[in-house]
Amino acid sequence: FTVPLDDPSGLVETHFEGTPARVFVEGGLLYVTFRDRNSVALLAADGSTVIASRDVCRTPEGLGRDGDDLIVACRDGRLLSVDPESLGERRSVFLDTDLRDVVVRVGKPLVVTRFGTAELLIVDAEGGLIERLRPPPESGRESRVGWRTIALPDGTLAVLHQSNRLSLEAGIQGYSSVPPSSRVVSILNPE
Repeated sequence: FTVPLDDPSGLVETHFEGTPARVFVEGGLLYVTFRDRNSVALLAADGSTVIASRDVCRTPEGLGRDGDDLIVACRDGRLLSVDPESLGERRSVFLDTDLRDVVVRVGKPLVVTRFGTAELLIVDAEGGLIERLRPPPESGRESRVGWRTIALPDGTLAVLHQSNRLSLEAGIQGYSSVPPSSRVVSILNPE
C-alpha cells in the first residue's frame, strides 16, 4: 500500500501485506489497522520498517490516540486500549458490533462510530457508553452506512453517511428505495 506523507507530491510504498483500514500518524510513526490480518502495525514514517505488529481482534477498523493509549475499534464490537509501543492490550470493552471510526476530541468524551447504521457511540474514559446518536433524518430519508467521521477544529463532528428513503416502493421486479440512496455530510455536536 502507499502512505501519503507531509509532502503531498510524494508517496512511499511499503511491502507489508494486508488490507489497511485506517492510518494514524504520530511523531514520525504510522499506526495501521489491517482488516484481513486482524492486526495493528507500527511502522516507521517512511513505511520501510515494521517496528511492531500484533494480532488485536477480528477485523480492526478505526484507531486514535487518547492520552497514553492507542484506541482500536473492532468490527466484532470490542473497543481496545493498546500500549502504543508494544501494541499489547491494556483493556477491552464490548460496545456494540460493527464498530468503525475512533474520534478523539480534546477535553470531550471519545466517539466511536458504527458502519451500517451511521450511529455515534459517545464513550467515557473507562469505556462505558454515555449516549447513542444518529444523524437526523432529512426529507424523508434515514441515516445509514457511516463511511467516515472526523472531528472539526471546533470539536463538532462531520459524518459522511448514506441517506436512504424511509419507505420502500413495490415494483415489477421487487421492492426498491426510489430515488436511490445519496451521500450526505451531517454536522453533529455531542457533548
